[in-house]
Amino acid sequence: MSRPRHAVASSAAITGGAPAPLRDAVVALTDTRLRCEAGPADTTAFCSGVLISPRVVLTAAHCVEGRTPASIEVFFGPALGIPGASGSFAAVVDLSLPADRDREGSDLALLRLGGPAPVLPLPLDAGPPEGRVGQTALVVGYGEPAPAGQAPGEKREGTVQIGAAGATLRVLPGPGLPCRGDSGGPLLVEGGAQVIGVVARADATCASWADVTRTDMHAARIASYLAASENAPAAPELQAETGSCEPCADGACAQALSCQTQPSGGRMCGRAGLPAGRLGAACTTHGSCGADACLAFASGAGRACFCYVPCAAADRCAAGSPLPALSGHRCAGDGCASVPSEGAPVLPLAIVALVLGRRRRLAAL
Repeated sequence: MSRPRHAVASSAAITGGAPAPLRDAVVALTDTRLRCEAGPADTTAFCSGVLISPRVVLTAAHCVEGRTPASIEVFFGPALGIPGASGSFAAVVDLSLPADRDREGSDLALLRLGGPAPVLPLPLDAGPPEGRVGQTALVVGYGEPAPAGQAPGEKREGTVQIGAAGATLRVLPGPGLPCRGDSGGPLLVEGGAQVIGVVARADATCASWADVTRTDMHAARIASYLAASENAPAAPELQAETGSCEPCADGACAQALSCQTQPSGGRMCGRAGLPAGRLGAACTTHGSCGADACLAFASGAGRACFCYVPCAAADRCAAGSPLPALSGHRCAGDGCASVPSEGAPVLPLAIVALVLGRRRRLAAL
């Protein structure tokens, strides 16, 4: 059976709800931050999710299709993308998509974190949800509080009514409903203590209905992934001064770097979207690396910052290179020298997305 066209073609958020700062296990999915200085106030959510074991997050498959684990971070906290936002981030080291993605009710993905999360997970409800039709439940996510209004970023919850149970769960206003930014967020029962599904899609106005992927339909797959994640080793910590500028083959690069085809031909190690390079000294700000950029890399359960040293000095100022903006320098002279800019670099998330080569997401909410 072909997967139906999604009713809302963007990520999904809670309408008719209220802030939910204490739902610690509900998380936001964000693009991996490139700049070392970027924090919660500089980051936005593209989807929501829920922690179901110390190292596993449940979300919607459409949120992460076409992505790599390295392109995703998981945020724990009450809000992000707004002044004063605070919280912590975790690195994603693995993701699992359904093999039968064209089947109705298959919109569910699992993410493995680099180490244990800083909060307690929520358990799954073991029983079938058919007996809950007509009852109320909670949806929680980081999306918009109105179909067209405030920007997403604050974690919110809303009450919905479970209207029907089929291949998916159809939920109705109660008065809450998920909307843009809430995709992958959980549907909770037992006073918010158990997970029975994740938000998949909603009507275009976020006012009439939403569909939720049932976790009980994926019980065996989830259990297998949880067992594998429990036994998986923690992600190693990155070390400074690693990597080389020799030609590479797939899998031959230092951790956090990948073997990429260069514009001039050949393959060398580097960070995706950037000229070939290696990790230099540990750093904290863009000004601590001289002419180079201080970039963040997944390391262990979180991230660490290192100077990114391009293999060719000319790449610091090559035409079209993002490195000058990332390093806070502007090029001068013959283009092979760089001098400090008058202020800190202006790097909105759009530039970070461009550098990482973010693909257009096939999001439903």
